[in-house]
Amino acid sequence: MNLRTKLLLGYLIFVAAIVVLGGWSAWRLREMGGVSRHIISNNYDSVIAAQEMKENLERQDSAALFALLGARDKAMTQLREHRARFDANLQKAANNITEVGEPEAIEAIRRDRDSYYQAFDAFLAKVNATESSRQHTVPRDDELSERNEYFTLLEPKFNNLRADCEHLLQLNQRAMLAKSEAAGGVAQLWFYRTLLFAGVLVVAGILLAFFLANRIVEPLRQLTATTARMAGGDLEARVIVSSGDEVGVLAAVVAMLESMWLIIQS
Repeated sequence: MNLRTKLLLGYLIFVAAIVVLGGWSAWRLREMGGVSRHIISNNYDSVIAAQEMKENLERQDSAALFALLGARDKAMTQLREHRARFDANLQKAANNITEVGEPEAIEAIRRDRDSYYQAFDAFLAKVNATESSRQHTVPRDDELSERNEYFTLLEPKFNNLRADCEHLLQLNQRAMLAKSEAAGGVAQLWFYRTLLFAGVLVVAGILLAFFLANRIVEPLRQLTATTARMAGGDLEARVIVSSGDEVGVLAAVVAMLESMWLIIQS
């Protein structure tokens, strides 16, 4: 193997080490991206659905207040719209169950939703019946009865259902936080491993550099020392270089010249 091939081999080994380190880092980054996507796909949809359900529920509660104030058409329009949205978001959350305790939370929302809807429909029926019986003045007793039914029956059911949605929201948010912290721990571990791997490659590269340098320089040093001895009159000095590269060829030439000199001297 000649000197050029040895030098090229050394450079190629360094390039290969850089490529390996880059591939390792890229692989770890890809895995971290997969962890992030896993967190989002598992919990993000449920978090959004729970937030939307809370908003839809509050708009339905506003519809009850509109009904109390006599804005029946506006109340019914708002109720139908946000009841449909609430049901759609509940179905979305039910199709994305990923955490322990989430099925029970969904079932609690369904149960309290049905109870709230029944109470709401009964409340609207009473308000509509009272409205149809009114003429020019509002009977004070009927008005007080409707308000009392809202605060004693409908509002507690609204609060229960809202608490169920909040529980579902908190459950998924805590899961996202726990997974995020776990992912951070894994990322830190991978960071230290990558540093260790890079350190190993650096140390191996330094050792290889010394090895290659010694393989190239040591024969030259031996050849230089031998020729210096010969120039100083030491005819017993021998060139011993086992390398097969250009240095070995040069050593062979020197040995041949040395032999010829000895023949001439003799």
